[in-house]
This record gives sequence, C-alpha cells and structure tokens, in this order.
Amino acid sequence: MCFQTPQETIRQGLQILLQRNAKIIRPLIKPIITTPCLQTSNFFFFHQQQSRGVTASRGANATAVARPLTAIRGAGYTSSRITTANQTYDPFNQSGRVTTPFAEPKTVDPPEKQMKMLENSIHRIVEESILANSKEEFRVALDKAKEAVNKEKSLLRQKEQSGMGESNNDLAFMVSFNLANQYVANGLFSEAMSSYQQLIKNRTFANIGRLRLNIANLHFRLGQYALALKQYRMALDQDENMQNIGLLFIKMGQYNDACTSFEFVMQEKPDFKTGMIYYPVFYYALADRENMRKSFLRLLDVHAESDDFEKLVPEGDAQWNSLRESLNNDPLHRLERQAKFEGERCILMAAKLISPVIEDTFTVGYQWCVEAIKESTHNHLADDLEINKAVLFLRQKDVAQATETLRSFEKRSNRMATNAAVNLSTIYYLQGDVASAEKYAEIARDSDPYNAAAFVCLGNCSLRRSDFNKAKDFFLCALDNDAACVEALYNLGLTYRSTNQLEKSMEQFVKLQMVLRHQPEVLFQIANLNEELGNDEQAIEWYLQVHTVVPSDEGVLQKLGETFDRLGDRQQAFQYYSDSYRHYPSNLEVIRWLAAYYTEMHVPEKAISLYERAAQMRPNEVQWQLAVAGCTQRVGNYHKALQILKSTRSKFPENIECLRALIRLCTDLGLKEAGDYASDLRKLEHSQNETMQENKRTGTSVTYSSGRGSGLSSAASGVDAMLKSQPTSAESLSKSTHLYQTTAVDTSYQDQLGPLQDRPRTSRRLMNVETDDLDVGSDLLPL
Repeated sequence: MCFQTPQETIRQGLQILLQRNAKIIRPLIKPIITTPCLQTSNFFFFHQQQSRGVTASRGANATAVARPLTAIRGAGYTSSRITTANQTYDPFNQSGRVTTPFAEPKTVDPPEKQMKMLENSIHRIVEESILANSKEEFRVALDKAKEAVNKEKSLLRQKEQSGMGESNNDLAFMVSFNLANQYVANGLFSEAMSSYQQLIKNRTFANIGRLRLNIANLHFRLGQYALALKQYRMALDQDENMQNIGLLFIKMGQYNDACTSFEFVMQEKPDFKTGMIYYPVFYYALADRENMRKSFLRLLDVHAESDDFEKLVPEGDAQWNSLRESLNNDPLHRLERQAKFEGERCILMAAKLISPVIEDTFTVGYQWCVEAIKESTHNHLADDLEINKAVLFLRQKDVAQATETLRSFEKRSNRMATNAAVNLSTIYYLQGDVASAEKYAEIARDSDPYNAAAFVCLGNCSLRRSDFNKAKDFFLCALDNDAACVEALYNLGLTYRSTNQLEKSMEQFVKLQMVLRHQPEVLFQIANLNEELGNDEQAIEWYLQVHTVVPSDEGVLQKLGETFDRLGDRQQAFQYYSDSYRHYPSNLEVIRWLAAYYTEMHVPEKAISLYERAAQMRPNEVQWQLAVAGCTQRVGNYHKALQILKSTRSKFPENIECLRALIRLCTDLGLKEAGDYASDLRKLEHSQNETMQENKRTGTSVTYSSGRGSGLSSAASGVDAMLKSQPTSAESLSKSTHLYQTTAVDTSYQDQLGPLQDRPRTSRRLMNVETDDLDVGSDLLPL
C-alpha cells in the first residue's frame, strides 16, 4: 500500500466532488479561478446581448412591455465603470475623500496623580457640606457628606488594588466625623450614634475618646441621662471639663452634685460662663446665702481680657495711631472685646440675681455687691451696677428710691453721670414735670454734646409744650449725632404729623421701617397715614402687615373693617369687625356696627344680644335699652318689647324717646295705656319748654338729654346714626288716641332701627261663599 501526500489526497477528493456534483460545485469554483472584474463584465455583456435579441424577436408584438433588467445589475459593476489601464478600480469614490491621520492616544495620568486629584475632590466636597450646614441647608449638607464617604471608599479600593501603601487616616476620620455631625444636624440621632461608635472602635485614630462627649450629648438630648452620665465619665480621661456633668446633674435634680462639679471646674479652669450662669444659680436655688457670696467673689476673681496693647502704644504719633486703629479692627481683638463684654454681663446678671436675697433687704444686698465689685479688678462696673439699681427700683414702682439713686451721679463728671441725667429726665417727663425733665436733659447735653438721648429728651419736652419747630430741631440734632437713633426718628415723624405735614411724616416712618422691619407701631403709623392721605388700598396692605405681626390686636382689625366698609366691601368689613369683637367684645363702636349690619341683613335676633351687652356695659345710657326693645319688636315679640320699654320708662322717666316708643307700641296693640303715656309726654315737653325759656331769660345754656345720665341729646345721635330712621305718621296715632285725650299732643316718634316690616294680613282675607251652596258630606261632620 502506497502512501499519498496531503496535496494528492486533497486533489483526489476535489476530483471526486466535481464528478458527483459538477452542476453545483463548478459555478462556485470558477469565479475563484478567473478574474472577478472581467468575469462579471463579460457576464453582464452576454446578458445584455441576449436581452437585445429577445427584444428584437418581440418586434412582432410591439405592444408588449419589456421586463425590467435592473435586477441583474450589480452595484458598481456596470459597463461604464470598467477600469482601464490608467484608472484604478474605486467603486465607492474613496479617492476623493480627505483622509485625516489617526488622533494621538490620550496620555493616561499616573495612579499617584489620579489619587491626589481624588483626595482634593473629597476635601472640596467636605467643605461644601460644612458650608451648606452653616447656611442651615442640612439636607444638602448630608448628601455631600455621604458623597465624600463614598469617594473615600473608592480611593481606598484604588490604593489597595495598586498596592500604593496604606490609606490616609486623617482623611478617613474627616469624612466619617463630618457625616456623623450632619446626621445630628438632620435629627438622625441613631445613625449619628452608630457613626460615632464606628469611629471610636477604630484604634488607628488619635484622641478618639473625646467623641464620647458627642455620644453623651446625644443621650442627653434623647433623655437617656444614665447613659449620658456614663459616657461623660468615660470621656474624663480625654477631657477634664465637668461642666456637662454638672448640667446633667441639674437636669436630674441633683443640685448638690451639680455644685460639686462646678466647684471643680472653677478650681481647674475658671470662666465667666460657669461662674455666673451655673455656679451662683444653684446656690440661689438652694437658698444658701453664704455660698452665694463666695461664688460671687470667686466670679470676680476670673481674669477678663484686657486691651494691653493700648497702654503700650504711645499717643500723638500718626503711625502709632494707625497701628492702634488696625489693631482695634483686628478679628482677634474683636473676639477679645466680645469675651470681655460677656464677662461683664455675667457679673452684672449675677449681682441682679443674688442681691435681693443675700441680705434682709434689696438695698443692702445690692450695696454689698457694689462694694465687692469696687474692690475687684472690675471696679469700672460699679457705676453700671448703680444705674441698674435705679432701673430695678423703677420696676418695683419705687420711683423715689430710683430718683435718689440717680441724683447721686450729679456731681460726677463721667459717662455714667450723663446716663443718669437722661434717666432722670425721662422719669420727670413721665411724671408730667416738664420743667425738671428739661433741666436734666440740658445737663446731659452739656456734659456730652454728642449724646443723642439728651436731644431726644429735649425734643420730647418741646413736643409736650406744642413747640413743634423747636422739637423738630432737637430731633434732627439727635439724628445728626446718631443716625440709628430710632426714638428720634419716630418722634420726628410724630412731630411732622402734628403739624399736618403728612408726606414728611410718612417719609420718616418709612425710613424707620427699613430699620425696624416688623415693629407693629411703625407699621400702624404708616397705615394710618395712608388712610389719612386717602390711599385706602395702600392702607389695607399696611394694616394687613400689622395684623400679621399682632394677629390678636382688636384695634387693627377694627381699622381693617372700617377701611373695607369705606370701600364698599361689606362682607370683608363684617369679617374683620367680627374678629375684632371676638378678641375684645367690649368695644362699643364695633358692637354698634355689627348690630347695624345684622339689622340691615334682617337678622334682628342677633343684634339683640349685642345691644344687651352694650346695655350691661353702659347701664346709665337709655339708647341701648331702646335698641333692645326695637329689635325685640322687629322679631315679633311685642309683649316682651312692651315690658322692656316699661322697665326703661321706670329707670328713665324723663326720656322723651322712650315715651314715644311706648305710645306707638301701645297704639299698635290697641292698649288704653297709650293715652296715659301721651299725657305724660305732653307734660314732659311742657316742662322742658318752660325750663328752656327760663334759661334763655337768665342767659344760661342747657342741653337736655334724652334720659338721666345719658350724655347724648337724643337717640338719633346715640344709638345709630348709620341706621335708617323713618318717622311714623301722626294719622295712625290720632285715630287710636282721640278717645283718650282732649288736647293735641306731639306723639311723633322715630324708630331707631328703621321702619317695621309689614305684618302678614292673610288672616283678614275672607272667602265670600254662600252657605247654601255648600254640600258637606256626613263624613266631614264632627261626631
């Protein structure tokens, strides 16, 4: 057996395939052997000639439609596209296109640089989170904190994959601590506590034990005082400040333990906040006088921040003066001044607290505090404490002691003497002693020509004497010395208003409103001025602003009702009048308007309760009883109205309007008492006429009132000028009263609530039916 080579075996296999499947294999192999372009062109030319022959053979049948030959045309392989020797085969015309070289591949930063950029982005996100927290955008701050944590974890994975060393512990602590703080800001205490716990468990962080203070604070806010105390004590290793423990003991009611904690704080690291707000307060709560004195003396021993550089800088040198100004405006120096101010405030507050209880009397206790301050390094606060003593006397309504305390500063030539003179001027002004008030105001102005308060006091005195021009000059001087003096600006607006210069007054109050944005007095003045100028729409807007600030002020609600009523909007006016009555149901003007509205809306039963309340408030005024009787008569309860009028007649026997109302009601009811009341009315009018003639002869002018103690000339001028009044015709009265009287009497009467509604008269209509024509069945007859 001979062996064949692989080539011979392949050739023999192909021959066998060609012999068996010649018709299928040969067309597939032939294009591989021949040239594809020429073969395709010849193939197309052959079919073209063949198609022409077929067309010629169809000449006999010219009407036949030729078959489309587009199906045998290859894309780009037509005879017109046959390449020549000097032409390159380009079926898609790619030679005409402009080719651009491939772009250079981007350079990839090294891993170290990428990680550094990622760290910078984490720092930026943390700063954005803290900034959002400072703007109280807590949700945004929390989202930023979470984003920083995710990026820090991504950075840690990249470092582990690249093997570039350990992670940055400071960065990891920063993002985790910021996330915990943002949880606290958003009120998610459980999440914040778990975050703090994870930080504490990580031993790689330094001084991590201080975070137990944060956890203890969370327990304190949640009311878990036992757990908070445990965490505070565990944090003592890192922070020896026991101030929070003392506060916790206060919350738990253990004042003795709290005092022990604060004593330890004052021994180790004394400060004004602990020494005043906590230390003396607990002894005050325990009523321990001796320890209150000791704690106050220990508070005075606390060192305050002082401006030592001012003593070192010489005066008179321009260069050193500029240095002094720059140091005064330095942020650190401003912080020191703020701390000094807080310390002085704590001392004064402690003295106000303990002075009434450390001795038998307030004066003795306050004097002990003043002497203790004078002997300490804070001796400059003694004068302030004396002024505060006078203010406390004023609060206790002891004006004599306050005046005596302030007069003790008259012989002193310092800033406190000026303040004492201003306070004395104010006291005398409130007491009505304008001369003394002006005297001390001039003393204050002479001692300090740039004191705006002194000029305000002088302006007030001139304003009390109606010297508006002088008052205006004083207020303008006060504003020149202190442009932010709101008292001078407000009083200047009142001065312009008193002289009917409404536009200038409006200008001053608008300026003041820019300083005091939500002061109700200023807003009310602007609204009232707009109302006087006729700008009702603007007045409503300003009144609504006042209503927003003080929603329960009945005067503002009444003004809104009056303005809407003037504009014709009765529904809105009724709403605001109702609110005003709800907050203050004793305003007679509001009661009068509401009663008139109910009467106009034909609801007199609601007006009755309003008039009854007014009658209770003013029992000596007859108009309210007459109004109650009129509303009762409108309802239809005539007998009750008659009783009310009779009771009013007994209380006010000389009231003409009550007699006329009785005559009318008795006439309508057909009572014989109408003649008696008419006779009484005639006698009363005759007596009043004689009195008036006698007064004319003597030259005495007397105005008769409608009733005893009324204070009003008639019911028409009292009860309702806004209600409609309609006189009653005398004809209806004369028809019923001519049988009971022999002399003509003036019985004209004007109803205070307007004309009565016509009574239904359907009962007077009779059916004219013949009785003979009625056919009544036996079933309709009574048994």
